[in-house]
Amino acid sequence: MLQNVVQMINQISKEKNIDKTILMAAVTEAISHAAKRKYGENDNVEVEITDAGEIEAYMYRTVVAEIDEELADSQILLDDAQALDPDLEVGDEIAVAIDVDDLGRIAAQTAKQVLVQKLREAERDVIFAEYQQRVGDVVNGNVIRYEKGGDMIVELGRTEALLPRKEQIPNERFRRGERVRAMIMEVTDDLKGPQVILSRIHPEFLKGLFEYEVPEVYDGIIEIVRAVRDPGERAKILVVSRDPNIDPVGACVGMKGSRVRAVVQELRGERIDIVEFSDESATLLQRAMNPAELTRIVVDEANKQATAIVEEGQQALAIGRRGQNVRLAAKLTGYSIDILTEDAFTLLEAQEDAREQVLRELGDLSVAALDGVDPQLAADLAAIKLGTLRQMLQANPKAFTSLPGIEHAEALAVYAKVVQRLDARYEEIKPVPEEILARPELVNPFAALEGSGDAPLVGSTEGSEPATPEPEGK
Repeated sequence: MLQNVVQMINQISKEKNIDKTILMAAVTEAISHAAKRKYGENDNVEVEITDAGEIEAYMYRTVVAEIDEELADSQILLDDAQALDPDLEVGDEIAVAIDVDDLGRIAAQTAKQVLVQKLREAERDVIFAEYQQRVGDVVNGNVIRYEKGGDMIVELGRTEALLPRKEQIPNERFRRGERVRAMIMEVTDDLKGPQVILSRIHPEFLKGLFEYEVPEVYDGIIEIVRAVRDPGERAKILVVSRDPNIDPVGACVGMKGSRVRAVVQELRGERIDIVEFSDESATLLQRAMNPAELTRIVVDEANKQATAIVEEGQQALAIGRRGQNVRLAAKLTGYSIDILTEDAFTLLEAQEDAREQVLRELGDLSVAALDGVDPQLAADLAAIKLGTLRQMLQANPKAFTSLPGIEHAEALAVYAKVVQRLDARYEEIKPVPEEILARPELVNPFAALEGSGDAPLVGSTEGSEPATPEPEGK
């Protein structure tokens, strides 16, 4: 055994970055196991390491007048005990010193095994705690190998990390030994030890790359409010400057595009749109829709919806390939965005005006005035505030199954008559501009897009946030 274990503990603590108290506990437990291995598992053994680094071990024995053969390892005769301490009596306990050097080779080997196990457990805990605190950080590592299924194993120095296939940019491939940069997405702990999970497609990875390339982002002068991505294809980031003298877009782009180009290269050519934040939702939406040019934008703040009006030549650009541009803009701003041409918006407004006119004319008409509606049924509907055409139209037909005293079929029949009456009047007054009537494809504003390869854009808000993002501190 070492005469001074403190020096050993200090060395291991420094090399493995393990708390010295954990190592001290591991050493004392190891020696305790060794002592029990020699003197019996039931022995009450206590081990201490002094400030001088010396190991002191004691076994507690009960003072007895006569030894019980079954408990011999835990007992001491009164005469022997009083030789150590004259004041002891039968029934007392005495701590008997153990010479650590007498534990023997097998006991020492047992101590070594326990120590190694405890060191391994302590190192696992240290690695888990270290990387758990670094979740969200961008790290560099070396590719060790690819697993079956395409998962990549990356060496991070103290541990190996996993970059799952689903967290890799589509169609990218690294060679063994090549440097790879990724974000720590998650750290798990199981029987095999800490598992660090990496990602190259997470939006926070994009933020981390700009933090690395743009000093103003690293220093907090420029904040990336939000980042959205179609990994490997296109991304948009929303930026704001805390210094009015610094242009956040220009700083992120860099001299001759050097900064953003470095990020694009790391992301295998992913196009990046940098959008400056604005408190004005219309301005924010206009910028988010770049590179498309909007003639105007209509914003419904209450419902977080926006309608972007564009010239016909800008419609495909506004939508983007497979709806990509409008979808990313919706995610970035938190608004549901519809794209309409001027003609289509004119038609939409005309249709809405006609609908409002119909409701003004007929909305307060009683359902009793409709042909074939029983007066008593009309009175029952009026009693539960479904007595007018407007009230019936605004009701949810699914709720008709539980109307008090009214059959479901009867309520649905009245609802159908209401819709027919309103539709008939709508068809009579529907004002469609002559220039639109001359172009039948515009009656359906999106008919012209069929077969173009671009997805319809109404309600393209998949994954959008519920509200407009606000930069911290604003």
